[in-house]
Amino acid sequence: MIDPKNISKEISAEFDNSQFDEWKAMAEKSINTNSLDKLTSGTYENIDVKPLYSKQDIDNLGFQISEFTGVPPYLRGTQINGYKIKKWDMSQELIAFDANEFNKKVKENLSRGQTAIALNSQLITHNSKLKTKNYVPRNADDFKIAFDGIDLKKVPLNIFAGDDSFEYLNVIEGFLSESKQNWNDIKGGIDCDPIGKLVETGTMTDLFENVFDEIKKYIEKAGNSEFKFISVSGIPYREGGGNVLHELAFTLATSVFYVRELLKRNIEIDNISQKMRFVLTTGNDFFLEIAKIRAVRILWAKVIKEFGGNEESQKLNLYIKSLEMNKSELDPWVNLLRNTTEAMSSIFGGCDTIEIGNFFDGSRQSSVGSRQSAVDSRQSTVESLKVNSKFSENLEFSERVTRNTQIVLAEECDLTEVCDPAGGSYYIEYLTNEIAEKSWELFREVEIRDGIFEALKQGFPQEQVAKARNERIRNISERKEVILGANKYPNLSEREPETVNREPKLKTLNSQLTTHNSQLITSIPKVRSAELFENLRQKAIEFSHRKGELPKVFIAAFGPLSKHKARVDFSTDFFNVGGFETTYNVGYENFEEAAKEFFKSGMNILVICSSDDLYSGFVPQLARLVKRAKPLSKIILAGNPVDKIDEYKNSGVDEFIHRNSDMVKVLNEMYDSI
Repeated sequence: MIDPKNISKEISAEFDNSQFDEWKAMAEKSINTNSLDKLTSGTYENIDVKPLYSKQDIDNLGFQISEFTGVPPYLRGTQINGYKIKKWDMSQELIAFDANEFNKKVKENLSRGQTAIALNSQLITHNSKLKTKNYVPRNADDFKIAFDGIDLKKVPLNIFAGDDSFEYLNVIEGFLSESKQNWNDIKGGIDCDPIGKLVETGTMTDLFENVFDEIKKYIEKAGNSEFKFISVSGIPYREGGGNVLHELAFTLATSVFYVRELLKRNIEIDNISQKMRFVLTTGNDFFLEIAKIRAVRILWAKVIKEFGGNEESQKLNLYIKSLEMNKSELDPWVNLLRNTTEAMSSIFGGCDTIEIGNFFDGSRQSSVGSRQSAVDSRQSTVESLKVNSKFSENLEFSERVTRNTQIVLAEECDLTEVCDPAGGSYYIEYLTNEIAEKSWELFREVEIRDGIFEALKQGFPQEQVAKARNERIRNISERKEVILGANKYPNLSEREPETVNREPKLKTLNSQLTTHNSQLITSIPKVRSAELFENLRQKAIEFSHRKGELPKVFIAAFGPLSKHKARVDFSTDFFNVGGFETTYNVGYENFEEAAKEFFKSGMNILVICSSDDLYSGFVPQLARLVKRAKPLSKIILAGNPVDKIDEYKNSGVDEFIHRNSDMVKVLNEMYDSI
């Protein structure tokens, strides 16, 4: 019988105290290798991710692990009780056409669980035929109608106004004055972020000197208000294809630039910190995003401490938006899942506010041409858009699902019950430290260049982001990075979806500040990963409009199933991704029969699938036969038989497809041929 006093010791004695080396030996044996390096992967941040982490990995970290929440450097969160007492603010953009509709939608959403409002003056709402600018209040009277019956002291208002930030601050100030309130009666923030706008556009609408004088004026008026007048955004770097190190380092460098400018204007560091927040994104790398959010709190605390800020000022206010770069128009329902995991990583990492994009946000275009088309279509009326029932149904459904995603995570999944649930994980603690150290190192490189503004003029951040963007595009084209529904497992039954597109606003309101447009730096353009494949699928749709059917590929398989099945599956998915339908003919015995069926099909693209050892017996003969009869046809061979490539090309094979192929390049060439 076990003695209750010694139960722990007696139970432990029954189990082996296995060591890491023992586990490693068993793991290597299970995969028939002498090294576990084969199981180590890498990230865009050049962080090696091992298959297993142990206590040894966190024993000597540069940024030491905190044991408690709510204490500097706030690794585990800024609130002692985590989300137990107060949940994160659930913010959401709402699309409306006038003040009354906006007010109605806000009240409905607040009654159904939304706890914060996002107002974006930079959006143009439209579908494929009808377009209009999103509603925003233009004056104090308009503002009063839009927010009638809404207590902005309890419901944070988050305004993203771009170059119009000061105009909207004037609107708010006018409303507060007329309603006999002050800045203590409103919470939330606005995106006064001149560096962020400079990165997006390459231009400035006013001199920094004037901008910071204006910011100073509002900070002094606001007193102890919780409203954040400065939102330091890392979004332009991330949406431009950068990695989390770029997002953190360049955001941190921007915040330091702002702090210095305001210190010059005799504003105390603690007051500056209380009026500033970070606006970041979360993407699809779940654990990396958790670690990033934990890391940025450490870095902010370190910076503010160096400036002499107190412990309260070292707490970072963090507004998180879901990433747009990884969203897709193709199979847009998958965006629902992407948004959910991004919200979860934001919650586990710990933030103050989360804003999830509507699931059709992958339809936000980034090309110059689409932006121009938005301008050309501004004549469409609001009334005609309102009566488009399909548009309204899609919008209402998308907004409801977006809102409920956060509510389910908070109310049904009980993610508020534990403070910093990621804390203590060997992997996440190690990853947090790696991100913090590497981001700090990159931040110091910016400081060596005399700060973020000078670094941008020299093109340093742009070069860093471009390098990461090109690597990502290459990996997506080669399917080393998967976008479900776009470059993997496409839904060919999908046609032109009824989506809502949002375009960046091209012309600002009449600002009270003097316009000072000048091209100062090379901007960082927004990108979307799936756009490469959306363009291919659009070509398929255009082809079907001309021909009455999708383009087709003839797959000729040779030999028994075991010899060709894997390459048939690979080839089918390869061409389906580009919008091609495939026909598969099982196991030809000879090349003459395959050629006869190909000619009979009327198709112009032939894909040969079998094993390397069988190819040499029929590929040259089949290729020559096909090219003699149909010289304009394209012959593709599945595989990469290095020692036979020249021979097969000389016989008529045009292309070889395999896991390292540039899929976008190959598929575009196929469209050019048909």
